[in-house]
Amino acid sequence: MPLSYLRNQQAHFNLRRSPLDLLDQVNCIAPGIIRTRFSEPLLQAGLSKDMIIGRPGRPEEIAASIAFLVSDDSSYMSGESLTVSGGMHSRL
Repeated sequence: MPLSYLRNQQAHFNLRRSPLDLLDQVNCIAPGIIRTRFSEPLLQAGLSKDMIIGRPGRPEEIAASIAFLVSDDSSYMSGESLTVSGGMHSRL
């Protein structure tokens, strides 16, 4: 996996864990590989074979996760990372 992608994911994870009062209990989404123009090199490298679902995600699938997090249905969640990765294992 490209180092820049891993650094971005780690920075995202660290931001959620920030001790700042405004960011202390933020919920976040940890997406897998989503089909965009930026993910093409990852897909060409064959990383989608590592996903249980066997395909990259679609932007609308991440949008649905965001809709859940901003709805009242997630009112009892606090400081969580919602992994939406198609079953791809990740280590942050």
